[in-house]
Amino acid sequence: MDDLDRKILDIVQRNNQSPADAIARQIGLSASAVQRRLKRLRDSGVIEGDVSTVSPEALGRNFLAIVSIVLEAESPQIRRKFAAIAREMPEIMQCYFVTGETADFFLVITARDKDDYNAIMLRLTDRFPGIKRYTTNVVLERLKSGLSVPT
Repeated sequence: MDDLDRKILDIVQRNNQSPADAIARQIGLSASAVQRRLKRLRDSGVIEGDVSTVSPEALGRNFLAIVSIVLEAESPQIRRKFAAIAREMPEIMQCYFVTGETADFFLVITARDKDDYNAIMLRLTDRFPGIKRYTTNVVLERLKSGLSVPT
């Protein structure tokens, strides 16, 4: 990866719908060269996906929580099972397996309200009864969210 690839990544992280010719003008390449580089970046896994950022509030999902999860037991198989369940639940926007003494996983969960959140957590604990405890941190204000990576 070179500086031109990094410039392309900076641009598509801000707007994944930027046309190749617009990117080309910004960085001094031809549109076809930009397209080749984008294809290579996607094929190699540097670009994991092309998505749009959607406002949860615009969809009536006004409750956002960061939840720490502690499992009763720990093994690679148990972690994989929990991760598979988390991936299947669309309300779980992000899931991280972490180190430290306070939690095994951190989840970012979106819900319509506290009742919807409680229903989501009941569904999660029913599907994965090996949760020892969880702690909910309710987000009061979303100050910054995104997945852009500094290049």
